[in-house]
Amino acid sequence: MKYLLGTFIILALPCLMATGETNEHRYEAGGSVYVCQSPGAKRFHCARSCRGLNNCKHTITQVSQAKAEGIGLTPCKMCY
Repeated sequence: MKYLLGTFIILALPCLMATGETNEHRYEAGGSVYVCQSPGAKRFHCARSCRGLNNCKHTITQVSQAKAEGIGLTPCKMCY
């Protein structure tokens, strides 16, 4: 059991620390955000590396948060 827990910690820790950012300072009103240009997109993201964008098969663009909110997008729950 200790071996499993140790292995999990060793494997999961780099993934959890990959961006080096914490959620507290990612949401900045008026900043730029990332959007998948899919017709069905519903969220905007704090970073291009957000795993919420992994399944995007369209172009990912950087836009202002105001523009993203103006077209009806809401913040991603994974990175905000």
